[in-house]
Amino acid sequence: MIQNNEDKTVTDGWLGKLSLSFANRLANDEQWRTELVDRQQQGPLTIQRPFYPEGKPCHIYLLHPPGGIVGGDKLELDIFLDHDSHLLMTMPGASKYYRSHDNIAQLKQKVTLASDSIIEWLPQENIFFNGSNANLTTEFNLALGSRLLGWENLCFGRPVMHEKFEQGNIKSRLTINLPNELGLDEHLKIINGNCAPIGNYTYSATLFAYPIEPAILQLVQKQLEDSIIPIGATALGQLLIVRLLANDNQICQQYLQRLWSLLRPLIINLPACPPRIWAT
Repeated sequence: MIQNNEDKTVTDGWLGKLSLSFANRLANDEQWRTELVDRQQQGPLTIQRPFYPEGKPCHIYLLHPPGGIVGGDKLELDIFLDHDSHLLMTMPGASKYYRSHDNIAQLKQKVTLASDSIIEWLPQENIFFNGSNANLTTEFNLALGSRLLGWENLCFGRPVMHEKFEQGNIKSRLTINLPNELGLDEHLKIINGNCAPIGNYTYSATLFAYPIEPAILQLVQKQLEDSIIPIGATALGQLLIVRLLANDNQICQQYLQRLWSLLRPLIINLPACPPRIWAT
């Protein structure tokens, strides 16, 4: 069932809601694959047609047609993965948060995984223009046997335009709820343009993977021994966390994609299959 109701209020900005449910279905070639089985949409938040470049896993591209997010905009994304389903989510471009005065732009993202399901969460960066005000929350809820591999990438200012983030307030929260063990609940606050919490770097990224064994952590740490940027890996139980800081987006993306290619066969048991949008 698909519903699409356009809604925009002049005083409060855009309201965009997108709810997606995925489950395994038998395709025409008699092979099982993960398909979009329910979609509820309101306002300017949508996806392209799903791709199947590797069989069962479903690849989707998240789209925000207006191109930028301003103060007062509120975007909500809710994704549910049924038992044994597999979704890879990415985006064709960065999310841009424009300068605002008093109004706050809000982005809420929630992913719920049933047993033995897999999510690969590979968005482009969130770019905060100087003077922007935004609150971001991303929440993953895992079940027994489910797996997670993804990242979050935040960019403060526009380095290509030689613009620094010197004004504005950004609050970001990343929550990973795990079955039968503690997960992650962290907050980042950049207040009045003060980027000291991230060492005054332009890019702050976090890669996460679950579940891992100690040998995987050791392998990742070895891969990072000769890194040219501040980067480190640790484990919270079976949850791998890699944090990096950079001033160059290409370097940031190279590290994230390289780690994803390394970890995918170890956690998901599939070779790396980069989304084709990354090559454009």
